[in-house]
Amino acid sequence: MTGLSFATPRTLVVIDAGHHSHSRTSALANAVADAALVALTRSAAAEGTVDGRHSYRAERWVISPINVRDHDHDLLEVLVRGHDSTAVREVVESTSRAAALVLATPCHNASMSALAKLYLDALPRGALSEIPVVIAVAGSSTRHTLVGELVVRPALSLHGAHPVPTCVYAADTDWVSGHSHNSFGPQLDSAMGPRISQAIRELTWAVRHSQRTIGGAERSIAPRAHKPATLTVSGL
Repeated sequence: MTGLSFATPRTLVVIDAGHHSHSRTSALANAVADAALVALTRSAAAEGTVDGRHSYRAERWVISPINVRDHDHDLLEVLVRGHDSTAVREVVESTSRAAALVLATPCHNASMSALAKLYLDALPRGALSEIPVVIAVAGSSTRHTLVGELVVRPALSLHGAHPVPTCVYAADTDWVSGHSHNSFGPQLDSAMGPRISQAIRELTWAVRHSQRTIGGAERSIAPRAHKPATLTVSGL
């Protein structure tokens, strides 16, 4: 006899640190997230035996998008002035409950965007602990291919996250040429498919072997208290 049980949906949080909704960063974030959702859903059905009967535990996955540009003022306020807000608490809570995460950022001056840094700086300790992460970077030149490795990965690791080995970097040549300001936004070239697939396979493996609680942290993590910066000059 076969039974079917459904677990509480697990959340894939997608951090979009691009500057507008039709940016290449947003398009890259959506492409990675869509591929991840399909792969994670397919791998989530696990066969087992309960009381001598076959049963299938089918886990559902949902995407929770966080567009950092929509919360920039609130995140900056909590950093500079220590002013908490409902928006910041929602960002922190969504992040802390993630079972997996995609962090997409444009490449600015051979680094991550200010919005991506703002998001990471505003998170309290433990919010990203043990979360498997796919790093996605939209850049202009192939000279900046290692931004994900040299800049974003160390920042995530400091938060205790587990970035997968493959960073997804999309340069100018990785986009379909022609007019991109349409209802669908910029379109990735098909050559990006294998790179995205490799990162998603690693994410799926990492989620399967993760020690993180299903659905993310059971606890609520409050934003850490930020004190306004002060300057003291002495000895003059």
